[in-house]
Amino acid sequence: GTSTLETPPVFTLGAAAANAVLIPVASQSELAPLPPCGVIQTGSEQIYYDSMSDDGASLLGCKRGYNGTTAAAITAGAAGQYKSLAFMQADCNPSFTLWLRTAHLVQAVTGATFNTASISLSNEGPLTFDFSSIQGMEMILSGTSKVKTAAAVSSTKVVVENPKSYTAKGWIWNKTVEDNNGGPAKGYKIVSVNDSTGELTLASPLAKAWPVDSVVAGFLPQDAAFMGEPLEGADTDVFLDGVKGKLRSSSLTYNNNIQYLTDEIGTRFPQGYVESARTIDMQMNTYFRSADGERFKEGYEGKYVSARFAFGNGRAVLHMPRVQQSMPSINMEPPVVSLDITGTVLGSGKGNNAVYLVIN
Repeated sequence: GTSTLETPPVFTLGAAAANAVLIPVASQSELAPLPPCGVIQTGSEQIYYDSMSDDGASLLGCKRGYNGTTAAAITAGAAGQYKSLAFMQADCNPSFTLWLRTAHLVQAVTGATFNTASISLSNEGPLTFDFSSIQGMEMILSGTSKVKTAAAVSSTKVVVENPKSYTAKGWIWNKTVEDNNGGPAKGYKIVSVNDSTGELTLASPLAKAWPVDSVVAGFLPQDAAFMGEPLEGADTDVFLDGVKGKLRSSSLTYNNNIQYLTDEIGTRFPQGYVESARTIDMQMNTYFRSADGERFKEGYEGKYVSARFAFGNGRAVLHMPRVQQSMPSINMEPPVVSLDITGTVLGSGKGNNAVYLVIN
C-alpha cells in the first residue's frame, strides 16, 4: 500500500548562486519534511534535486532552471514549494476490488490484496511491475445469458435463462438493445439473484425495454484507460550512496505477509485480515569487476547504503534511503563472472519511509 504526502512540505532555502548544485535548506517542518528527491519551485524557478544530505540541511545534485524555467540567485529565507508527486508506504495495506473481463464473463473479488509485488528492471524492454499472491474476500460474477421473459421500461426485475452465471453485486447491460443505463461508466448493479426463478433484481430501473432472447452480458462498472507511456528500462540511472553505477538487472520485491480471517464461524466470507511485518528485498546483478571486491566486506559487515533508481531519464525515481547489504554470491558465466548483490530495505528511523516513489 502507498500513500501520498498528506501535508505538503513546508520549507525555506538558504542563499545560493544561480549555478549552484548544492542548495542549503534554512528550515523545514518536522511534520512534513522534504522527500529525498524531486522538484521544488522558488520564485519562478524550478529546481530538480537528486538527493539530500544525511542531516537534511542541503539539497544535492541540483539541476537549476528545470522544466524550461530560468535559474536565478536564491536569497536566504526564500520560500519553496515541492512540485513532484511523492508516494511512500501506508501504515496499513489497503484493500480493493479487482475486476477482470473476458469474452463472456466479468469476474471480480472484493477485499482483495496483493501479498507480493515486484519491480523488475533490465536493459531491454519496459520497466515492469508484477503482482502476485492475490487474495480476496467475496467473488462476484456477471456472465452472459438471454432474457427469458420480456422486461418493460422502468422494471427492476429481469428473468434470464441461466441465472447461475450471475451473483449479487455484479453489473450487467443489454448488448442487443445497447442499454447500459445511460452511460459507458454506469451499467445495472445486481442486488439479488434467484437461481430457482431466474430473476435478477437490479438497483436501478431499466432505461429501455429488454425483449425476449436479447443478450444480457457482464459489465465493468467504470471505464478503464491506460495513462502515460511505458518507461524504457535502458533509460535508467542507478546510484548507490550517491555514486552512479552500472547493473545488468535488478528487482525490488515487497512481501506484505497478509493473513485473512477464514476460520470464524457465522461468516460465509472472510470479514477482515491481519498483517505481519512487511519485508522489502532488493537484488542486483552486475559484472564482477576488481572494484567490486569491497562488496564482500560490506556484505559481511551488513553495511547500510542508499539506493536510487531514476527511470525514464528522471521522470520517475525509486529511492531507498537505507538498504542493509548481504554477502554477495558469485556466478560463473564463462567468459565472465557476475555478482548477485542482495539487501534488505529498511526505514531510515524518521518514519515509515522505507521506499519513496517520486513522479517528476
